[in-house]
Amino acid sequence: MWKVLCSAKLAIVLMGAIILASIAGTLCPPEKAGELVFGTWWFRGGMALICVNTVACTISHGRVTMLRLGVFLVHVSVLLIFGGATFGGVKGEKGSLALEVGQSSDVAAVNEYKAFPLGFTVRLDDFHVERDYPPVTPRLTVSLPDRGEVATLDVKEGATTAVAPYQFTILAYYPDYIRSGGVDTTKSSYPNNPAVQVLVKDGQGEKKRWVFANHPEYGDSHGGAVDALVFALEVGASGRIKQFRSRLTFIEGGKDVRTEEIWVNRPARHRGYTFYQSSYDQERESWSGLQVVKDPGVPIVYGGFAVQIAGVVLIIFLNPILRARLLAGRTA
Repeated sequence: MWKVLCSAKLAIVLMGAIILASIAGTLCPPEKAGELVFGTWWFRGGMALICVNTVACTISHGRVTMLRLGVFLVHVSVLLIFGGATFGGVKGEKGSLALEVGQSSDVAAVNEYKAFPLGFTVRLDDFHVERDYPPVTPRLTVSLPDRGEVATLDVKEGATTAVAPYQFTILAYYPDYIRSGGVDTTKSSYPNNPAVQVLVKDGQGEKKRWVFANHPEYGDSHGGAVDALVFALEVGASGRIKQFRSRLTFIEGGKDVRTEEIWVNRPARHRGYTFYQSSYDQERESWSGLQVVKDPGVPIVYGGFAVQIAGVVLIIFLNPILRARLLAGRTA
């Protein structure tokens, strides 16, 4: 039995099996990979058996000398890497959060029926999508259906055009319109929700009119002849999505403790949990999808890689020097 555990062939077979299983796990849907591969008893058992085989091989080689220090460190690194991965798989947690702007939660969902507590609360303060837009000047079109006439003008503050008996003047343009604290403003410079305010003058006086590119049915109710006009705001083709960002606030004991912005490949970390930007509402762009991961085995795995690099460096660079000195001593 001991000879089997010390066998290099057993190590090769186990390593090959784990590599094949890992490849299969990466090809599975992310939400099913743990259930089908990485969280199964046979995968964890295989990793534990590799650790036992590594310990047995290390013991069978006897005392650690300077010449064998590199090999010893490589063996230790294997124990740390597989041990850390197993520890993270057993003690780690992985779930998701879907939050509307202004909404908060203190639990993350694993699936439809299971969730785990975070031990703190996370609130989504803001979410926005960044796009690469072609350099196009927005244009406002006003149609007079009863007369078949159309007026157009570039959307620039102060721009004016006229079609008798009307005169149209651009008062304000907001590429990403939002009304906050009773004030009209823009969330960003990206045309996510373009809006323009127009001053309409005719022989009866003047009135202001809001026009929204994404919601042409919305606007102020004026009555009279102005309602017979058809307004349309055009901002060009939809831009290619460049990035989407969430601003999160972490709350403990009812108090905001820190705020951090995250985006794809730039997560936030709090109390051992890592929050990744993973999805969003493509229709309304009003909620953000977050992946929540806690893996206590990651530092152990990284430590294993560091030890492995040290061992390989010793094997490649130090061992030849030691062998040369040993050979010189024997021939002297």
